[in-house]
Amino acid sequence: MYEREAPPEGGEHAIKLGPMILSGSVEQQQFARFVAKGAPVQQPLLTELATRNVPGFTSLRDWFQHGLTIVGPSDPYAGLASELLENSSLRKFYGDMLSAMGTGVSNVNVLKDKNLDLDQFVSAVSISAMPAQQIILEENGKSVSRLKIVLEHSTRSGSTVAFPPAEESDGTQRLLHLLPVLFHGTKGQCTVIDELDRSLHTSLTRRFVEEFMTMASGALSQLIFTTHDTNLLNGRLVPPGSIWFVEKDDDGASHLHSLAEYPAAQLEHLEEGYLQGRFGAIPFLAHRDNLGWQAGEPAA
Repeated sequence: MYEREAPPEGGEHAIKLGPMILSGSVEQQQFARFVAKGAPVQQPLLTELATRNVPGFTSLRDWFQHGLTIVGPSDPYAGLASELLENSSLRKFYGDMLSAMGTGVSNVNVLKDKNLDLDQFVSAVSISAMPAQQIILEENGKSVSRLKIVLEHSTRSGSTVAFPPAEESDGTQRLLHLLPVLFHGTKGQCTVIDELDRSLHTSLTRRFVEEFMTMASGALSQLIFTTHDTNLLNGRLVPPGSIWFVEKDDDGASHLHSLAEYPAAQLEHLEEGYLQGRFGAIPFLAHRDNLGWQAGEPAA
């Protein structure tokens, strides 16, 4: 679509239109150049082009707003309790997936406390921010309802024991807020997950990726995730072209390179080769004996 480059010394940005714009009419190209030329350097060019209705850019902006989801390492899934309450298909999906992933959870339910006195919930905003609870203001404006997620476990005797998410392991809690990626994220969206493996056993992380690839088969969906789990480098989970390494240089700038850049002969014993530094992007740690911290000596 375009490239925009800021000169190191500041000043006017250099803008180069891409083939999707240059394949349009001369009038469209001139209009795009005019808008790009007058765009403030502090403002995203995409916003300016879409706001001025340059053909092709409104849909691109809409994709960033609605087709791209970014999940941080500790991000809760907003509105999970109410969505689980209203969507029986999602509840069943949660129960099936949590059971299949060995968490011990057999079913997910949502309890609703109705018509609670609003004066008792002065801190409703902070309560509603809790991942396992939501506060909903009723239509009368004078009362609230509280939604609480409960996770049910089946015992040998056939009875059911319910636990709040806070009493589950960190891995199970993490899955609660990742499963919507599988339920919703395979419908033509791009989802970026930072530190997918946080609090997850390596088998769970691998299973999550496998489930996404199976469920998204044939769909225009993409999962991009960062991880420090070297067990995923088994050469079978994803193709080499989908694996990228991030490495910092001496100036602290990050550089990316793909596993596909290496010859096939170097891809045998992939995890072992990575840990040996064959592909870079690995920390080289100073030996503790050289730190000098115990004797108060300067580090070697």
